[in-house]
Amino acid sequence: AGTYLRLGSGDPLYVEQIVDVASGQRYQLSLRMRSNIVNALMNVLICERTYLYSYGCTSATFVSGRNVGEWEQRAATIDSGRLGAGRWPARRPVKLSLENASQGVIDVANVSLFDGAGRELIANGNFSSGSNRWFFSSSISHLSWHIDNLWVGLYFEQGVLGVLAFGIVILVAGVAFSRRTLAGDLYAGAALAAASLAAIGWVVSDRLEQHND
Repeated sequence: AGTYLRLGSGDPLYVEQIVDVASGQRYQLSLRMRSNIVNALMNVLICERTYLYSYGCTSATFVSGRNVGEWEQRAATIDSGRLGAGRWPARRPVKLSLENASQGVIDVANVSLFDGAGRELIANGNFSSGSNRWFFSSSISHLSWHIDNLWVGLYFEQGVLGVLAFGIVILVAGVAFSRRTLAGDLYAGAALAAASLAAIGWVVSDRLEQHND
């Protein structure tokens, strides 16, 4: 199968991609899968998604056979229902999500979603470009995927330039507020004190949230 995605077990974690799904249409979903256990459950969900919540989901569940470790082709027809209805910008994005609903490991390859005109809606479905166009999320808790350290998070999402740009903004703002505070500007002092709270987010921010829950 060449390159593929490996999904382990544990807390619900979704690997997903935005898809151009319209309401009231039927779509052909297919993929290849293999697992290290018999009867592994692979859920493919198509939902309207916000940051943490899903709406109007339609789904297909694929079950692996008895040939442990061997690739198996699976396919299903998906009815979009009201997914993708409404006008931009009120319309929620629609995402196709992959979920391992078993206690074993599932490998996934050649994910495809075709519309009625035969148009492929999935980009990089064979994962030949790594994780390009795919991302991951959790509908229960962001602790499954959130990076604790702000600087590491910036580096992951924006690279070295993003870290440098953010550092320059913080440095320039800090110097400016400090000078105005020393000159007797109470508003600048209040702003400097408020900005110092950002330090909470610089290291282990979600660990603090976890303790407060």
